[in-house]
Amino acid sequence: MADAPGETSPIRLSVRSLSDLREAIARPRYDRARLRPGIVQIGLGNFHRAHQAWYLHRLMQQGLALDWAILGAGCARRMRTCATGYWRRTV
Repeated sequence: MADAPGETSPIRLSVRSLSDLREAIARPRYDRARLRPGIVQIGLGNFHRAHQAWYLHRLMQQGLALDWAILGAGCARRMRTCATGYWRRTV
């Protein structure tokens, strides 16, 4: 089924696809290689974690909190699904 005029197909969120996003969509401006884990989240996919990550992302956009990256830890089958999206999420 073709997209309606003016619509776009969903983009699988990954590091490689960031440049494919429309300009109006926010993306990291900080160097992710400079991030250091400061939080271990056991069990992924929690509502609180998503909002905590958004708060930290906003600080990182300002060059702050680069040593507070979240390290997700878990052993659920769902982690394989998260890994396919390079652990990117939207809030």
